[in-house]
Amino acid sequence: MKLTLDPNGWVVHVDQLDVLNVNSTERNQLRTLPYTNLLVVIHNTQPLTIDQYHQFTSGVFDNLNNDLPAKEKIFVEHTNKEIIRVTGKKDDHGEITGLFGMPDDLPWHCNEPGRTANERPDALCLYGVEHTEGSITGFTNSIQALKDLRQATDTPVGLLRSLDQLMCYYNYSGSTDNGPMATDVNYQGRTGFNKFVTQNKSGSTGIHWSPMQTPKFYIGKNLVPAAGQQAWFSYLYKFLTQPKYQYAHHWKDHEIIINCQWLSMHARPAFENIENRLLWRAMGYVSPFNGLAIDTGQLELRQ
Repeated sequence: MKLTLDPNGWVVHVDQLDVLNVNSTERNQLRTLPYTNLLVVIHNTQPLTIDQYHQFTSGVFDNLNNDLPAKEKIFVEHTNKEIIRVTGKKDDHGEITGLFGMPDDLPWHCNEPGRTANERPDALCLYGVEHTEGSITGFTNSIQALKDLRQATDTPVGLLRSLDQLMCYYNYSGSTDNGPMATDVNYQGRTGFNKFVTQNKSGSTGIHWSPMQTPKFYIGKNLVPAAGQQAWFSYLYKFLTQPKYQYAHHWKDHEIIINCQWLSMHARPAFENIENRLLWRAMGYVSPFNGLAIDTGQLELRQ
């Protein structure tokens, strides 16, 4: 397995990996680098069966999540509800068979942001099955964004002073078929509070926020007044999604990405061929580890 560092300084690229025969050293890197560097892109060219992908994800993570409160049709059969289709493909009755099957934009978000730290699946793994070319998924780096935010001089009143006491409350319902702007509702997300400034499993500190679910800001147990809610939300959305904090992954079939769901958001711009595009999605867990022992700064830069 060959590792290279993206010119942006944080995304790790993986080449020459036999995903059907991952050794212990490779496994340890694949389970830790998504937390220290937030995104790992595996440039796999080998087509995988669903059993092979399920085996790969089960081997990389300590455990997989299988309790997403969504309709049965999005789960790939015989995978213990641990693999989900992300697609606009429809069955014979015209029903979408996957998650977020609309061709419109999928806004910036992270998965299940309201679940508590102890039980939240916090690593996203996607595999490009077929017809992915032309599709893009964007990812953000809130570790760097937080460092810059603390030095910002144009923040709304009270934001920086409250940053480390800030909590977000998530209470979200929507459509797994057609996204957050749809009128049809078939999904109720987990409700709960999470810290805005937090750490992931590697001990890295950044921002956990999912604007698609329009969470409410609290300082401790006190709800931020409406004027602050609006001003802080608008400012943070623009700040955290600046191009300098983004990586755009241009999909090719059979590639795999693994992404931290504590300190990174993802989004998908509009894609007309969504009815043919198919990704498989797994959400995994790992145990906490010391990320200070991992230094990717000496990796060769990817050309």
